[in-house]
Amino acid sequence: MNERILPDWTKHDQGKVIWLDDNHAITWSISKGDQEPSGGVLWHRLQGNVWCYGAFFLRSEVTTQLWTLVSKEPLTLSPSFLCHCGHHGFIKGGSWVSA
Repeated sequence: MNERILPDWTKHDQGKVIWLDDNHAITWSISKGDQEPSGGVLWHRLQGNVWCYGAFFLRSEVTTQLWTLVSKEPLTLSPSFLCHCGHHGFIKGGSWVSA
C-alpha cells in the first residue's frame, strides 16, 4: 500500500484531497466567490512517490473540453480522463476505473 500524501508543494491541499485509491486523487478548484468547484486536478502516481497530474474543468470561459459532475457522493465524473502521459480511465462510484 502506498502512502496517501501528494507532493510536498501541495501541502495546503492535503486536507482537501479526495482519494479514489492509493494512486489516484482529486483536488477541487473553486473560483473566488463560488461555493461549488469549477474544476480540479486529477493526480495519479507514476511510480514510488512520483506524481503526474492534469487539470479538468466543469465550466470555463476559455475551453470547450468540459467534464460533467454526475455525482458528488459517490464521486462520478464524465467523460473519461486521458492524461498527457497516456494514463486513461474513469472516475465512477468514488473510485478510479482503468480504461
